[in-house]
Amino acid sequence: MFFSKGVLEKVSPLVQAMKDISLLMLALKSIAAITELGPTKVSCSQFFSMIPDITGRLMDMLVNFIPIRRTYKSVKNIGIHTEFLVHFGPRAAACRVGNDRGPEEVLFWVSLVQKQLQRAIDRERIW
Repeated sequence: MFFSKGVLEKVSPLVQAMKDISLLMLALKSIAAITELGPTKVSCSQFFSMIPDITGRLMDMLVNFIPIRRTYKSVKNIGIHTEFLVHFGPRAAACRVGNDRGPEEVLFWVSLVQKQLQRAIDRERIW
């Protein structure tokens, strides 16, 4: 719910979820831009050192709204897929899928590992 012109209006849960997703993506895009600048351009090293934790928390929130496959595509499009893998990699490696989308998430990780492995094999010309 939000206030508009002094009148309390109700917002449907779907509309609110879409707004939440948009805000999370805006925050992640901002972080991607700051990360691209690098620590030398950002004068506060303490702030820059907090970015991985903040990014991880925002991605955790995003996964609560949209499937992990879509989350990965979204963060990959804004250039922070490495941060995604660093944050969620241990969860995947330990098979700690803690939501109702368990089989979907396992399928996502298996597919992603296969793609990454195939790229590495092609790049290194193993076969």
